[in-house]
Amino acid sequence: MTTFIIIGLIVVAVILLIMSFYKEDSNHEVDQKIENFSISLMKEMEHLDNKLKQLEKVVKEERHVKDLNHVVQDADAIKKQIESLSAEGHNNEEIAQAVHLPIEEVEKVMVEEKKSEVVSG
Repeated sequence: MTTFIIIGLIVVAVILLIMSFYKEDSNHEVDQKIENFSISLMKEMEHLDNKLKQLEKVVKEERHVKDLNHVVQDADAIKKQIESLSAEGHNNEEIAQAVHLPIEEVEKVMVEEKKSEVVSG
């Protein structure tokens, strides 16, 4: 009787083994879904990377404009300081030392100031 049981179990095992070769792979569908998800994730990451590059470019441009505004403001302050020192009667050399600029720059500002006085006067 035990031999019949052992033979029966072996026959069932062989039948199950043969069936396993003919059964379709159910993991194929899951693998396909994972692959599609990976592709869409890569596309989304590329899109986000492009957006980030655009934002970095905008921030860089805004920072450049801000820096230029500071330079213009500083130049205006220096012009006012030169004009003030000139009005007080200081010569160009003293003004150049006071504003830490070459005397040629101070002279340019003075010429521009005189031109603007003539035009506005």
